Amino acid sequence: MLTASAMVALPAGAYAQTAAAPQAAVDDADIGEIVVTAQRREQALSDVGMSISAIGGEALQTRNFNNVSDLSKLVPGLSVSDSGFSTPIYTLRGVGINEPSIGSSSSVAIYVDEVPLAYPVMTQGTALDLQRVEVLKGPQGTLYGQNSTGGAINYIANKPTDEFAAGISATLGRFMRGNVEGFVSGPLAPTLKARVAVRGSFGDGWQESLSRNDSLGKVRNYTARAILDWEPSDNFKVSFNANGWIDKSDTIAPQLVAVFPGNSFNVDRNLVVVDGANPASCSAPVGRLPGCPINALTGTRVTAANNPVITRPELLPGRNPRAADWDAGRDFDRDDSFWQGSVRAEWQLNDTIALTSITSYAKLKRDQTSEFDGTAVSENLANFQKGEIKSFAQEVRMTADFANIHWLVGANYGNDRTNDDVTQFLRNASAVQNIFGFPSNGGRILARQRIKNWAVFTSIDAELTDQLTLSGGIRLSEDTRKFRGCGAPIDAFSTPAYTALINTFRAGAGLPPIPQLVAGQCYAVYTTAAVQQQDTAGLPLLTPGFANRTLKEDNVPWNVNLNFKPTPSSLVYARVSRGYKAGNFSTLNTTDHVAYNPVVQEKLTAYELGGRFRLGRMFSFEAAAFRYDYIDKQLRARVFVGPPFGNINAQDTIPKSRLKGFEASATLRPIEGLTLSGSGTYIKSKILRYTGQTVDGILQDQAGSPFNFTPKYSLNGDINYEHPVSATLNGFIGLNVSYRSKTSAVFTPPNTPQPNLAPFKIDEYTLIDGQLGVEDADGRWKAFIWGKNIFNKYYSTNVVRVSDVIVRFAGMPATYGATVSYKF
Repeated sequence: MLTASAMVALPAGAYAQTAAAPQAAVDDADIGEIVVTAQRREQALSDVGMSISAIGGEALQTRNFNNVSDLSKLVPGLSVSDSGFSTPIYTLRGVGINEPSIGSSSSVAIYVDEVPLAYPVMTQGTALDLQRVEVLKGPQGTLYGQNSTGGAINYIANKPTDEFAAGISATLGRFMRGNVEGFVSGPLAPTLKARVAVRGSFGDGWQESLSRNDSLGKVRNYTARAILDWEPSDNFKVSFNANGWIDKSDTIAPQLVAVFPGNSFNVDRNLVVVDGANPASCSAPVGRLPGCPINALTGTRVTAANNPVITRPELLPGRNPRAADWDAGRDFDRDDSFWQGSVRAEWQLNDTIALTSITSYAKLKRDQTSEFDGTAVSENLANFQKGEIKSFAQEVRMTADFANIHWLVGANYGNDRTNDDVTQFLRNASAVQNIFGFPSNGGRILARQRIKNWAVFTSIDAELTDQLTLSGGIRLSEDTRKFRGCGAPIDAFSTPAYTALINTFRAGAGLPPIPQLVAGQCYAVYTTAAVQQQDTAGLPLLTPGFANRTLKEDNVPWNVNLNFKPTPSSLVYARVSRGYKAGNFSTLNTTDHVAYNPVVQEKLTAYELGGRFRLGRMFSFEAAAFRYDYIDKQLRARVFVGPPFGNINAQDTIPKSRLKGFEASATLRPIEGLTLSGSGTYIKSKILRYTGQTVDGILQDQAGSPFNFTPKYSLNGDINYEHPVSATLNGFIGLNVSYRSKTSAVFTPPNTPQPNLAPFKIDEYTLIDGQLGVEDADGRWKAFIWGKNIFNKYYSTNVVRVSDVIVRFAGMPATYGATVSYKF
């Protein structure tokens, strides 16, 4: 599906330009043919039999596109939400996983100029100096590898030019948020040219504390990219790309929705309303509370089976997007960084055969603190996150273009190392208040993975007639993951509790006690012999230490397409494809290594029937109907991991599920300068077979529930008008509307009462953005004012239960500002 903004921003002339051509100004109002590289070669969009959204660089700039979450407003069916760990969660047509671990791959593959960003946490700096963004919907495993069951997003950067070019832009808006961005491009020698782009972003805190005069959410990040093209001959070219970012911004505090303790009688009294009645009247022993907490639903005193309690009202932010709270005196600055280098070499061996090699290496470091209970209650729940990723990728492919046959064959290899080190301060959490008579300050999660994968692939397009093309592809992949992980006490104060817990396990098995643990020493053990026997290092049963596990899987993604072109400007296609997402190990705090059992790879088979039509430069329309059959869909669910943590968020799989949907888009240019466009997606998702825990910790059949984080309706609309105001000046105005229907962060099976689902609802919302400005007639300079979420609509994108609380992540309130840009 093609969004209107792509057509408005970059007509045929802009997309068709090669890297060697100067980036001349174009008439942004035209609707022309668009060239994309979805199938690893340049093709007219009207020849590609799949759903694609393409958004041009000018549209991205005018819409003030600065971060990946803004894509949700431009592409119906796409959601980019906040996990709370600075890891964006990508969901496309309902396909995604709400997994924040640093070493977990997305279901949507992310590339910049065909160079992979293997982990979502790496994608922060992709919005710099872009020519366009292509969003490919449906499984893309044949050409883009596993971990693309939902689709793929390819950011296309602007390339070095044959002639000198430079530009600068500056933005300033509400909360003193802004950025300064610039580029320089041109030849360095007869066979050498370069382009350098940089951006610095800044801003004050936008969140306001409920308990004191304090703010959170300041922005300090810096992004850069340098591209060097060397072309010593007409048939050989090498492109060097170095890019990276540094982020010193604040992490964001979630908003408290409700207190939902794992152990009501150990819940922190600073969080809840307490009944001052005689404690003897309570139905269970009283722990830390000077009375009994009150049940939120019935108003009666809490029992062990009725845990939700009324939160102190002054802790709740209501529907104010700026209201939140966090620990006083704690530093929530990030100290994150990422850099990547890549080399792309292209050889044109003869008129029909070409070779391409793409080599890349990336490194990410993370060091940040995240507030996670949304209150000022000190150390009730705070995460100190350190981590590192090293990622190497190599792809080699050959293409051959004959009269009626287009053929591609290739191979790739990946070698990654991920290291997650998370310290969880849980001093006031109910789960750790009484571990066999000992309290605890929390736990530390240590998780490392070594991931190797290789694949060979091929695809072919055969033009059977002038109007009919049959194409297909297949890929053979193997993925091996070696995992090493455990939980550990964070300090000496916490070691007696976990030592007592392990010795209780050992006493039950007739084993002698272990000496007291020390801080940082693993407290997790194998409690089940069947699982212990899978440990590759032979860790004995009920002995604390690292779990060592290996997961090796192979898969065969494929696709078959039939394309029919009734006219040169129209296309009808049928597509069947299969994709896979690799299995993975959870990063979690557990005392029982059984919780580290991996989730297996998911398999998705997609059926799609669609078409697109273009009437000159006045009108275009496209639509697609699709069905996805899912086997072992990966998800983040409530899973029991043993005492003292009980039920926590971990990865699981749904044996069988299904998605059906329809999407359409249209663009109309009724008069010169006016462009109207609209697009939408309808998705009906359903779990066919899965038994999992509810939010109340009850094991229950979830069949019949729709997917979480999957709104049924996603709609976008744009009105853009451009008109000369003088011989040298053009004026423009735009209004952009995006709508998402309601969904839920948890499963909602029909005819199954779950009284505690309400806090997990994600309400429907409509966001309206706008732009108004003027530009030089030759496109040299531009100035405009803009607004995002103009009517200050409250909305949220994620709701999570952690420890004793339910929290949500609210979207930004109304923001507005001005942007000026100049090209030399």
